[in-house]
Amino acid sequence: MISPKRPLRWLIVGHGRVGRCHAAALNLIENAELCGLVTRDQAEAEAPTPMFTSLADALATTKPDAVIIATPHHTHRELALEALQAGAAVLCEKPAGCSANDAQALITAAQRFARPLGVVLNQRANPHCLWLQNQIATGQLHCLNINIHGALGRLQGWNAEPELSGGGLLRTVGIHYLDLLRFFFGEPVSISGHLTDSTTRRPGVDDALALTLHHRDQQRTVLATLTLSAVAERGAGAVIIEIEALQGRLRMRGHEIESATGVGSVPSAEPVPAGLFFGPGHLGILREATESLLAGDDFPLSLSAHLPLLQRIDQLYRECWR
Repeated sequence: MISPKRPLRWLIVGHGRVGRCHAAALNLIENAELCGLVTRDQAEAEAPTPMFTSLADALATTKPDAVIIATPHHTHRELALEALQAGAAVLCEKPAGCSANDAQALITAAQRFARPLGVVLNQRANPHCLWLQNQIATGQLHCLNINIHGALGRLQGWNAEPELSGGGLLRTVGIHYLDLLRFFFGEPVSISGHLTDSTTRRPGVDDALALTLHHRDQQRTVLATLTLSAVAERGAGAVIIEIEALQGRLRMRGHEIESATGVGSVPSAEPVPAGLFFGPGHLGILREATESLLAGDDFPLSLSAHLPLLQRIDQLYRECWR
């Protein structure tokens, strides 16, 4: 077990927007320390954090307790395997590769090297989502219908290449909300719907999705719809979650509950520290992960627990690109 008398030493691989968000979060956690950054563009990284262009060099020099993989999807498997083999715990950004097979290979390696392996899905640690999950779990909020929808920025760069991303909106963005529904209600009874690639490539990169999920919540059926589209012009904004419950309604925009009627007292939104571009969930995820590793435990969301969702996503792609 890592000594609780010193901070947990984290290494971040990737210094794009997501990597910078993780760095900002680690700087706010008392018992965590950012010991290095692996980035191709060292000019963009924050001094005085040690910077490396090679993961092998970073691992040998810093000997981190844990590594965050915040790079494009197609690099997750190779980089995470290298970090696990070096003896570090690994926290991988979703979706942990381009397929469930990639994730399974990492799970097998983590078992072989006896190292913790987790996945980042920051909505689970969002304070408002935690409040909603508690309300549902304790029977204080009986959901009937959930509508999740949004128009997002255009997929471009590696995100627009099926062999590099493993898909489009479903694997990159929709995965957050499918996981959030699992967090609220457990495994869905069924998932159906369709994906669209406007370039008509098969298999392609989906830039629109419309899915319907059925859950069972205390003998009630909860119907959830997930509708997302990528747009080329202005107008992209936060994803909206609208919940119709027996006793009222809620509307969530981004990471905050925007309005609520008939559902009791909703926690107020707190200011989000600078650098946490995707809301407070990143801070919560890393704080929980740090505390778990210092206690000798696994990550709050292990990749093995996340695997069934990745398998569902692969199945949806197979059905829609048939």
